[in-house]
Amino acid sequence: MSGRRLAVIGLTVVFGALFVTQFGELTDVVGAVRSARPRWMLVALALQLLWFVNQAALYQAIYAWLELPARIPQLLPIVLASNFVNFVTPSASLGAVPLFLHDAEQRGLDTGKAALASVLRLLLNLVWFSLLLAFSLTTLFVWNALRIYHLVAASILLASALVLVAALITAGVHPDRLARLLRAVTSLVNRLSDRLLKRALVKESTASGFATYFGHAAVAVWHGRRRMVRPWIHTMAFDALQMSVLYATVRAFPGAVPSITLTMLVTAYTIGVLFSVVAITPQGVGAVEGVLVAALTSYGMSVGRATAVVIAYRGLSFWLPLVAGFSALRWVRGLGKPVAQEKA
Repeated sequence: MSGRRLAVIGLTVVFGALFVTQFGELTDVVGAVRSARPRWMLVALALQLLWFVNQAALYQAIYAWLELPARIPQLLPIVLASNFVNFVTPSASLGAVPLFLHDAEQRGLDTGKAALASVLRLLLNLVWFSLLLAFSLTTLFVWNALRIYHLVAASILLASALVLVAALITAGVHPDRLARLLRAVTSLVNRLSDRLLKRALVKESTASGFATYFGHAAVAVWHGRRRMVRPWIHTMAFDALQMSVLYATVRAFPGAVPSITLTMLVTAYTIGVLFSVVAITPQGVGAVEGVLVAALTSYGMSVGRATAVVIAYRGLSFWLPLVAGFSALRWVRGLGKPVAQEKA
């Protein structure tokens, strides 16, 4: 077993122990589990499976935007595998790009456009989630529940979104300027890392390639703007389905508070996703659970019910995609083993 996997397992155990210790009233949790409504858990599972299909549909819509032929059944195994690869390779959700490149090569498609599809997906997700985050932060402020750690975490993500959007605009208007800027940043980073670590961290060719992809993205966004509607709808559905999974798991565990409002649901979900992005643990393991339990208990849920809801929700929304992705990675011929070995 690789060091990375051991670290992930260790972090999971440690944060799981802290999670149960801090929020744990174990008898209350057991009571909530015993009163669970199986039909709502089945609804949650069905929504999660639909989320998988929507992921593939999102890529298919972006491929159509870039005038690349693709069908959802062709993309589904690759998209499933990408969930696992992006977990074990923290790289702004772009670690699975080689999977799409390999598929493009196998089918004789433009590999540059295939790589560009992942960049556009990241941009769409960041822009849409930034809107959700702005709404949630405003809601927390109105409720007098906004905390400094919310602002710090949100600042990191919103700054990343602004940088990517600015890079996209710069690439479209002044592509050479973006390339020069990235080379300058790369040179600075490498000089600092050479002094501290005695090695370069970023290859100049990587920076140039990044600038090239953003230049192509800017052109694709502008010329294909009429085809942006479908990808945007699937991007919104990406989060809407996950919120629906969370809502169904809340309904699966009845309690004194029968349900939560749409505003509560959006806010809890958004803050949970925020900490899955900015937390130091992979996909926010431990941090997301704690934040979600805190949010749900602030809505009047008992600790036991909130804990049961979060465990079930994370099981469906995080661990199920991880397991499905690991299995799908073995189906993607030619890249499954190399990717696993390279990152081991």
